[in-house]
Amino acid sequence: MKRYTLLWLSMLGTAGLASLSMTSCGKQKKHYDTDVVAEQAAAPLTNWPDTNKLKGCIRVKMETSMGDMVLALYNQTPKHRDNFIKLVKNDFYKDLLFHRVIQGFMIQGGDPDSRNAPAGAMLGQGGQKDAAGKEVRIDAEIIDTLYHLKGALAAARQSDQVNPMKQSSGSQFYIVSGKPATREEMEAMRQNIAQQRFFADPANDSYRVRRDMFQQAGDQGGWSRMMTDIEPLVRQFRATKGLNYPEWAQRLYESNGGTPMLDGEYTVFGQLITGFDVLDKIAAAPTAPGDRPQEDIKIIRCSILP
Repeated sequence: MKRYTLLWLSMLGTAGLASLSMTSCGKQKKHYDTDVVAEQAAAPLTNWPDTNKLKGCIRVKMETSMGDMVLALYNQTPKHRDNFIKLVKNDFYKDLLFHRVIQGFMIQGGDPDSRNAPAGAMLGQGGQKDAAGKEVRIDAEIIDTLYHLKGALAAARQSDQVNPMKQSSGSQFYIVSGKPATREEMEAMRQNIAQQRFFADPANDSYRVRRDMFQQAGDQGGWSRMMTDIEPLVRQFRATKGLNYPEWAQRLYESNGGTPMLDGEYTVFGQLITGFDVLDKIAAAPTAPGDRPQEDIKIIRCSILP
């Protein structure tokens, strides 16, 4: 079984890289509410996340050995929301560990094998199983306006090589701790996502064939010339597909931080609303090889808040 892990690449100069909305959770909307965009772009961001905009969300209290956190689950990702609620109600997460912690990136939990795991045990391969003992996966619900800002709750998954549909683990999740990102870094991330989707679009098969031909032949010069030639097309494609960061998201990435290199690759299905200090403490915990904390950090219990 492949380990559920996350792509962790430098945020600088990434050329081979493969979304948090303030929309009211009571509305089944894919795109960010334009009046909220204007409000957040004009106002100071000290009150983010705005809990008034999250009143329609199911909220989950996660009690840990380092303190309590409260997470709001998005209605825009109903498969992940409902699965998480089911697991919480069934006490699935009780006594599991945050088995993988990377400061400046994320904290990861939800592996049932981590319950009472001995020191040094390799973790990250376990997951929810159905009645027949088959591993559960959740269909991807990747929404371009749900970003990996600090505190984003998202689903871990296996790599594209064995999981091209980007299906999520049935139980493993991560909470973004992240670090501040410059606009230049974010621009590079978003442009790369646009390039990938441009080539994946059937309307651009001729460009994809040329790209593959240059790559297979090792013709770096031909590949570079083609990429320069199609840059205006990629930018037009990016704009029409809504792949530009809005001002509010750019400001939050710059001030609060996050992991923008994961945008468009993993399903974000919730947001931390209280307990950022706990997130910071967990993220700063000393770790052993394999990124497991040296001292176990346990999820004591999870519960649905009224």
